[in-house]
Amino acid sequence: NISNIIASSQKEQIYTLRRIVRHPQSRLYQVVSDVESYSQFIPYCVESAITERDLQTSQPTRAKIKVSWKNIDEMYESKLTCIEPREVFVESLNLNLFKTLYTKWDLEPLKGKEDEMCLLKLELRFSFNNPLYNIATKSFGPAFTSVLLKAFEER
Repeated sequence: NISNIIASSQKEQIYTLRRIVRHPQSRLYQVVSDVESYSQFIPYCVESAITERDLQTSQPTRAKIKVSWKNIDEMYESKLTCIEPREVFVESLNLNLFKTLYTKWDLEPLKGKEDEMCLLKLELRFSFNNPLYNIATKSFGPAFTSVLLKAFEER
């Protein structure tokens, strides 16, 4: 029944990945927290800028990001919480296309190989305002999460 499909499409989609990467925690943290560079390597991200930094730590606390895909263009502001060198949280504040958009990066050094590798845990949560977009993205959400992680690893 169509009302059941629409109701289930309103639920937030959550995708998580855990992967050992061949980069030290500090280097991976630099790439993840460098939001200004996102437009240079993340698929569909066409603009990215830091709009505010913490005065004491100089870590980014707000950013503007624009994504573009087919006929969809969305500019949104995000609140960032950067806990060097371990975690980066990105939560979108003003959204038109999305109801929610949240990313959490957790970077953990591997014991005995701290200078070479780390365990990366990525959580991506989102929900569109349009239920048809939610239905459409359920099929490629896991693949996009992998593509996103690969872009960060290659950077």
